[in-house]
Amino acid sequence: MMSDPLYARLWQQRRLLCWVLLAQIGSTAAALALPRLNADLIDRGILAGDFGFIVTVGMRLLAVTAAQVMVAVIAMLCGRRAALRFARDIRRAVYQKVVRMSGTDRLVFGTASLVTRMTADVQQVFLLVQILSATVVAVPITAVGAVILAIEADPVLALVLLTAVAGPGLVVLVALRKMAVPAGDMQYHLDHMNGVFREQAAGQQVIRAFGQEAAEHRRLSLVTENLARSALRMGRIYALTPSAIALALAVGSCAMIWVGAIRVDQGRLQVGEVSACLGYLTQVVSAIAVASYAAVAIPRARACAHRLRAVLLAPTSVRRPHSPAPMPKGPLSITLRHANYQHPGADQPVLQDLDFTVAAGTTTAVVGSTGSGKSTLLLLLMRILECEPGQIFVGDTDNRTVDPEVLRARIGYVAQHSSVLGGTIADCLRYGAPSATDEQIWSALKVAQLADFVASLPDGLRARVDAKGGNLSGGQRQRLAIARAVLRRPDIYLFDDAFSALDSLTETNVRSALRPILRHATAVVVTQRLATAIEADEIVVLDQGRVVGRGRHPTLIRDCVAYQRIARSQADLTAAR
Repeated sequence: MMSDPLYARLWQQRRLLCWVLLAQIGSTAAALALPRLNADLIDRGILAGDFGFIVTVGMRLLAVTAAQVMVAVIAMLCGRRAALRFARDIRRAVYQKVVRMSGTDRLVFGTASLVTRMTADVQQVFLLVQILSATVVAVPITAVGAVILAIEADPVLALVLLTAVAGPGLVVLVALRKMAVPAGDMQYHLDHMNGVFREQAAGQQVIRAFGQEAAEHRRLSLVTENLARSALRMGRIYALTPSAIALALAVGSCAMIWVGAIRVDQGRLQVGEVSACLGYLTQVVSAIAVASYAAVAIPRARACAHRLRAVLLAPTSVRRPHSPAPMPKGPLSITLRHANYQHPGADQPVLQDLDFTVAAGTTTAVVGSTGSGKSTLLLLLMRILECEPGQIFVGDTDNRTVDPEVLRARIGYVAQHSSVLGGTIADCLRYGAPSATDEQIWSALKVAQLADFVASLPDGLRARVDAKGGNLSGGQRQRLAIARAVLRRPDIYLFDDAFSALDSLTETNVRSALRPILRHATAVVVTQRLATAIEADEIVVLDQGRVVGRGRHPTLIRDCVAYQRIARSQADLTAAR
């Protein structure tokens, strides 16, 4: 059981749970003592007219009640703290697992599902742990203790009590079984709804531009209707549970009063004992009512726990080696030996038999038509994806033998669609170099041709950047990402069409400023523009995932058909302009 990731983290809260156990035992024992004291108060105090005894037992009742409340509060606080810490640990574990997943691994679950699992699923498991911490001890102790005390008071009334509680207990068991399927369906439909909503929120401009608001509204309505249908199925079952419990309490109370009155009239029982048995009945039915809340939460929490367990136990294609190999200092060569990659479920590989070397301290441009695998190649170099089969060497070291975090710390990556996190401009740039000084930041901004823009802002480096760079243009975001990579001063630069949002003049200035920096590093530049590729030490041409040409521009323009096709299309575009 300790090998299970959820149970293992729950076991870490065993100290708090032990306090919950002890507090629940004390609270339940105090609650069971109250009906007995109340019976003595009636039989030996009120009916006997003994005022002193009434005062004495009354004080005992107050003391036991106060102790019960105090211990119950301690149990509740400890149980809630244990549940909160458990939920915190699960969220942290899921997050750490997700950030270490490769792109292929994340495709198995989907972004929307991972978000739901980390939020709603963890919340359901948290609620179950909190409820169980209050019921797992109290309910059985109350049930067994109340039955034993009722038998001690009168076996006939004890039989009435058992008969009265059998009905709601059976209802709870049936409800637990019936809610298992709709609970799993709810989480599936919640995933789907989150995915659709994320798409619509991100694509509002496209939806409005094509006038598809009504169609998207219908699509979201269909998803929410499916979710509501599953929720209603659970709601109908849940609605029967408290009604059955209330009915059992009413019928059981009437039966107990009726039978108790007969036995009091026969002289076999006292009024206080009937009152005590009524109290035991109320406590047992109340315990079953509390257990019904757990019964309602169990099916959905079980489905959520299964989904969380699937993430935590999912195999990771990019694994950290047990004994990571060290990486040499300085510029590093990159060698691909028959590297391949195929998306899960795809008919054909994205990259096939890549075999070339990027020498240390040189720049290699990678060109090719859309869908030729250029961006996937960079993800392989960073081990965001894992090539299979084949090998990738950084220097003389197989990148599978290197800690992925150490490898990526030596890389400066600029994506085609630059991701800029919220915060100040200085925060965004220091993301890869936390100890960078303001002077170093300004130097990186000058390389990216962004220093004048930042200097014109009232707050300069302290100017705020919205999440995803919403208050910046596409070119500004891209240049900020370039500056972020330059500030890191890595040994390997990977540019994924990093100049696509820049005009020709700005691109020329950025490339000129980068030239002296790249002389001391190894660079792979994915680009669609031959004007950028021409300046590289070598050009690699990809076509349908294969290397179809390597060399400098004059050689490729003469011998490589795919390169000629790209050059011709750009020449036609230039002529059309």
